[in-house]
Amino acid sequence: LIVNGSISSRGESSDDPYIGTGAGGSIWLEVGSLSGYGTIDVSGGDSNYQHAWGSSGGGGRISLFVSTSVIEFAGSYRCNAGSAMPTTAQGGSGTLYIQYPTTDPAYDLNNDGLYQSLTLDNMGRENTLPPTPFWADVDTASSVDLDVIVLRSAKLSFDTSSSLSVMVGSLISDTTGTLYVGGVLANSSSQYITLTVTHNVTSNMIVEASGRATLPSALSLSRSLYVSGELCGASDITLFPGGSVTLDISAYQCGGQLNAFVFDYLILHAESSLTVVSQFDHENPAMLNATSLLVETDAKVIVSGGIIIHAKNISVAFGGMFTSDGFGYANSDGPGAGVSGYEYPNFSGPGGSHGGCGGDASPITSPCLVYGSIYTPTTYGSGAGHSDTYSPLPRGGGAIHLVSHYLFVNGSVSSDAAYQASSPGSAGGSVWIETSLLSGWGSISARGGSTTQLSNAAGGGGRVAIYVSGAYRYNGTLSAAGGQHTEIARIGSAGTIYQSRPLEGNNVDSDGNGVFEQLIVDNKGIESRLATILSASMGGLLFQSVEYVFDEVIIGSLTDLVVSDPEYNITLRVGALTSPTGTGIISIGDSTGLANTTSVSLHYPLPSLTLGLRVYYNGIAYLQDSMSFTSQRSPALEIFGTLHGAQDLLLADHSVGQVHLRYTGVARSSGSSSYVFRDVVVGDGARLNVYGREGDPSQPTIIPSDTLRVHTHGSFVAHYGVQMEHTRVVVDWLASIQADG
Repeated sequence: LIVNGSISSRGESSDDPYIGTGAGGSIWLEVGSLSGYGTIDVSGGDSNYQHAWGSSGGGGRISLFVSTSVIEFAGSYRCNAGSAMPTTAQGGSGTLYIQYPTTDPAYDLNNDGLYQSLTLDNMGRENTLPPTPFWADVDTASSVDLDVIVLRSAKLSFDTSSSLSVMVGSLISDTTGTLYVGGVLANSSSQYITLTVTHNVTSNMIVEASGRATLPSALSLSRSLYVSGELCGASDITLFPGGSVTLDISAYQCGGQLNAFVFDYLILHAESSLTVVSQFDHENPAMLNATSLLVETDAKVIVSGGIIIHAKNISVAFGGMFTSDGFGYANSDGPGAGVSGYEYPNFSGPGGSHGGCGGDASPITSPCLVYGSIYTPTTYGSGAGHSDTYSPLPRGGGAIHLVSHYLFVNGSVSSDAAYQASSPGSAGGSVWIETSLLSGWGSISARGGSTTQLSNAAGGGGRVAIYVSGAYRYNGTLSAAGGQHTEIARIGSAGTIYQSRPLEGNNVDSDGNGVFEQLIVDNKGIESRLATILSASMGGLLFQSVEYVFDEVIIGSLTDLVVSDPEYNITLRVGALTSPTGTGIISIGDSTGLANTTSVSLHYPLPSLTLGLRVYYNGIAYLQDSMSFTSQRSPALEIFGTLHGAQDLLLADHSVGQVHLRYTGVARSSGSSSYVFRDVVVGDGARLNVYGREGDPSQPTIIPSDTLRVHTHGSFVAHYGVQMEHTRVVVDWLASIQADG
């Protein structure tokens, strides 16, 4: 057959704007050979009116059987839909099937002596229609063998009401073609559609819940693969620019369990992504095992919900991302959700809480309900509140758990809350890392969501835990900061960062276990009216009392940490308490005075404090006998409860933080309204405040000591009734002891 003109069975076109056009028909050719430069055409009819409401016709079908291997046809096959305006009114592609005998392995990919190809080419006419179905004669065949499938601007679906097995050598497409495996018919009939690709995949592919795809063991993709059914093969996956793999909540590997995957190598090059969608249950995260997981610059691993990844080597290059940002709880949802409700028509949105408290928003205060574990964080960040409970807001952070031998982070690992400038902020999620070696200059974070809307509030920080059993060479940033706002009451408080690693250099080992354990609470210099709360439930198992032991606690600039619990006793043992700028504050006990049945104690072995310390009513602080206080933010020391140690009390020169001794407090268990010291020194510019009971001078606060010395510009200030009993008192030039006002 020589075709230099045309063979056609086109659908009829129309110039009427209200009438759709006809579909292409059928051409079935059985020839010895085929050549020529003409056209074989079953395209749909065009809707020629520029603003047509009618749609174009779909493409028809061409079937070509050549009894020899001679196909020298250089013309064109057209099985596309007709054109239409707008493009959403365009029809779908028809099919072109070609078969001829060959034993050439470059063409006979399935080794059956035939070359069989199926092409869908809609000539650039993309549409929003369902995919073109491939109809198999289910009464006579349950399998289809094709050497090549070619898709251009087209969608093809293998979906029948009976089981179907499809064998394909290569799946080829530009960025506009998509193959569907399984679908509505197979789902409704409980049948299974199986696709096996033996060579190459260069097309987008969607494997539905009723589908199974067996792909080459070494799979290279620059297109998208979406799996909600069964995935077999593909043990090594390399994603090139434009490539993406999505493993949905119902996806699984051959014979395995839902949301559990095992790979050898996963390599993500620039502008590619791997997405894992888990059940929304932090106790049942998705599981992914690999020998190596390499995330290069501008590549992403996206975790929707929670995941545990076990890999011998994990590398996140500069600009690469390992993220669960915005995949936690939605607005008004989660254990620490911001208050919402229609009863407040002008109500602005409070922030969500998790490791830190969400900010407050008028007209009511949202409760700070923190939760999750310091040591093994797996919980999601809670959503913000809003007056419209059905309005979608940025979600909290999800949960990432990485277990590896070697972890290199030059990019980012994050479970931050999502950000939307005009919306209230949700809470940061969880990042839990276990590795033998950690290195890099990147960032690891679980930050709360910020907001620029004045009436809304920001979210609290999340939780980060890092365990390193070998070398710790990480020089990047760590953050569980709360979200930002311009008003202090609306700023979220910091979450927690826990690190456990081998002792190095001058690290303190306060409990002798050979491991350096560090707790960081840092709001990155953004002061919040809300504190970070350390309660008993964050340590794991609850008994009558809970003990926390840290070799070092770092409290960041303008950051407050409160250790308190209304139901359980807490003991906090700290090797070192530091604040880089001297403006952090730690508070021990309950500030309301209502928690009378529990106690909170701090054991601190060093002779100086560079941050502020508050000891509330049920709090007890065990300090060294000689203590100096150098805080750059008030209070340097404030006692409502019990102070042990600190017989020599030194307020360092130029200390901005003041010392407040309240009438409810006692020192060295000396009894009510009494503090007993050996030497009290108020440095240059420092201030010591002592408080008696207001309106009752008959019960003064008693301050006995051997020596009281107030240096130049220093002040000893008595509030209400104070009885001073000192063996020696020295008041330097321009210093003062006063009860003025």
